Amino acid sequence: MGWRPTVSSRRAASEGRIGERVAGEHVFAYDDGVGKGMWGSCGCDDEGTLCQRTTLIEAGVLASFLSDRLRAAHLDLR
Repeated sequence: MGWRPTVSSRRAASEGRIGERVAGEHVFAYDDGVGKGMWGSCGCDDEGTLCQRTTLIEAGVLASFLSDRLRAAHLDLR
């Protein structure tokens, strides 16, 4: 599928790139588990965390990462 904005270690290719242009200005990417009736939407994820819309790339700029709770705590992410 190509490059994905996920972090699994301090050596991730996307680490330290928040706010950096990673794609063309026409690219927007979201992880949205709350879209009613949308494929993959639900009330909570497999860790029991309430689903929310997360902006990953906005206008080609890396905005955030996807991570599980354990790895996020390890990397001091929210």
